[in-house]
Amino acid sequence: MHFPWWFLVLAMLAMATPVTSLALIGTGIGWRLSRKRGRAGTARVFAWSTAIVLPFWLAGAGFGIWMIGEQVASDAEWARLNYKVKEATRVDGVNVPAGAAVSLGKDGTLYTVSLPDGVTLEAGGATWQHAVSFGAHAWVTDGSLAVDALIQGVPCQHDQVAGFWSEGQLKGCTLSRDATVVATIMARSGSAHPQDFSCRAETPIEMQLLGHGDLGACILATPTEIDGVTCAAGAEIKLVNQMLYHCTVATQTRFGPVELPPGSLVAYIGPRPEWFRLPQTGPAIDAFGFNLPAGTEAGFCYQSEALQRLTVDQTAYITIAGVKLTGAVDFDCGPFREGTLFEDSVIDGRQRPRGERISQADLSPN
Repeated sequence: MHFPWWFLVLAMLAMATPVTSLALIGTGIGWRLSRKRGRAGTARVFAWSTAIVLPFWLAGAGFGIWMIGEQVASDAEWARLNYKVKEATRVDGVNVPAGAAVSLGKDGTLYTVSLPDGVTLEAGGATWQHAVSFGAHAWVTDGSLAVDALIQGVPCQHDQVAGFWSEGQLKGCTLSRDATVVATIMARSGSAHPQDFSCRAETPIEMQLLGHGDLGACILATPTEIDGVTCAAGAEIKLVNQMLYHCTVATQTRFGPVELPPGSLVAYIGPRPEWFRLPQTGPAIDAFGFNLPAGTEAGFCYQSEALQRLTVDQTAYITIAGVKLTGAVDFDCGPFREGTLFEDSVIDGRQRPRGERISQADLSPN
């Protein structure tokens, strides 16, 4: 935070007020004693000293008084917007129980209610505990549920946080039981249709902001096929703009130019493959002309199925031109660009240490 120079000067003078006060008292006493004893010259010195110190004292004291006034006003405003209710009362259309601490926004609308242990609050069709936050029109934005609640058709678990988008639309919660939730799916053919998804109990669920109650993400309770991709139970599925964004596949799946084994995580951008990650355990697969070890992550170039990057576990490697590479291996939408040596290697007659980054130019010096 930056302050103008004059503010800093006045602040320093305010802090120096005790010193300038003592100086004024001293020069005042000196002037009075000098006059009493008939020492006119000394009295003039004390008078001039007083005249010099007085403006600094007035500036510092005045600024200090102003700062105190501002602090008092700020404290009064804070007390107006933050208080504890002694008896049950209605605040911004919400029935607030006795003993609750209320915080209001600057416009006087309800912002948060903090509840004592064992005390609950009814709002938005649910019962809340601990702390509850509110948005415009006193809609709940998030809070901890005191009891299980069916919110907009979604069974939400108590002692867990439920959140809302604007206008009270459910954003997410933890499921109290297995639940079937609907989402509109846009097929690659361009047709849209509603589809049921079975989501697992005691796991988080998210709803789409623009989906008007459509599922956004959850942990699947059963394998589910979506537009030709079978997503595995027990893993997260995420939907964006009525399309599959990512999931873990339950069966061998064609993903762009690659055949992926079950347990692979696949991600799309719109209808196009974006990246995948192989299961952490299992055999290597042949793809892009390489033998990709378990756990490898691969990303495609923008609007292309050409390879942009491989991320290989540090304990494994791929081989390019007889050289073992690990970690992040970058490609120029197909051709190798640079990567990290898996082990000490001799390249073009020169010893290169493990962990060094090498480029295509190193592998093809001529």
